[in-house]
Amino acid sequence: MEAALLAWFAVHGRDLPWRRTRDPYAILVSEVMLQQTQVERVVPRYLEWLERWPSADVLACASPADVIRAWQGLGYNRRGLNLLRAARQVVRDGWPDDLTQLPGVGPYTAAAVANFALGKDLLPEDVNVRRVQERTGRSFSAGAAQALMDLGATVCLARIPRCGACPLAAACPSRGRRYEPLRKQSRFEGSFRQRRAHTLSLVAAAERPLAELDREAVHSLARDGLVSAFLPPVVAGFLATAAAFAVLYFLSLVPSTFMTAAGWGIVFALAYLLSLRLIFVRELSALISYFPARKTLYRLFVLKEAE
Repeated sequence: MEAALLAWFAVHGRDLPWRRTRDPYAILVSEVMLQQTQVERVVPRYLEWLERWPSADVLACASPADVIRAWQGLGYNRRGLNLLRAARQVVRDGWPDDLTQLPGVGPYTAAAVANFALGKDLLPEDVNVRRVQERTGRSFSAGAAQALMDLGATVCLARIPRCGACPLAAACPSRGRRYEPLRKQSRFEGSFRQRRAHTLSLVAAAERPLAELDREAVHSLARDGLVSAFLPPVVAGFLATAAAFAVLYFLSLVPSTFMTAAGWGIVFALAYLLSLRLIFVRELSALISYFPARKTLYRLFVLKEAE
């Protein structure tokens, strides 16, 4: 049966860009993108991604904000961040023997990278592979992985298989059967997922005040680490300068011209550094997050720039 499958694949197999490489990074990118996203949507995004970040070393230098912007439209944005974290881990420690140690990599993705990139004798079992094996009652070798995937995606369909076009139909015990529809994911239109996606797209385009955004969606995105609050530089500068003047006041109580001069030095140094944006405004935001003024001061949300 496997010989018939491979002969069919040689003629009808899909020409997909990630099948033309054995680079583990490129294959990892494709497998992560293909999680919950259709092949047709992934192909152009995969090519764009590799053009921009052709290797793990290059991706590791990217900011999470840039990664999320590039991931827009693929859905489940944490996959993009996990891919960035995986690239950084690979650059730091090399490819692990157990690929599931990489962020966002489960048993299937690990088996796919091991098979397609590293040539290991592992059969990655996605929904298509499992369906063909269950319906035929046969086991297949790791070398038939891509053929099984294509057969399941184009012929051995979930509800109404195209048995007349199947190379395995003659020996398949499930030939001619029909199946109940699988439980579908909830509608995207009008859902909270859509609200999150819309909010993230707005913030990805430009920094925006919370008043212009879906507050519930913003809080949900913040919990997932996809957006973060920060103080506008003008507000941060005002608070830092006020703090510096407070320091100056207490220093002025000490009868020392030197201490007063030092206080003034602190004021101007802080103002200068803030003007150059060399002080991380988010840290200052965190310091004041416990005060009642939080709702006023936490005005802008930006894509998270640091892990």
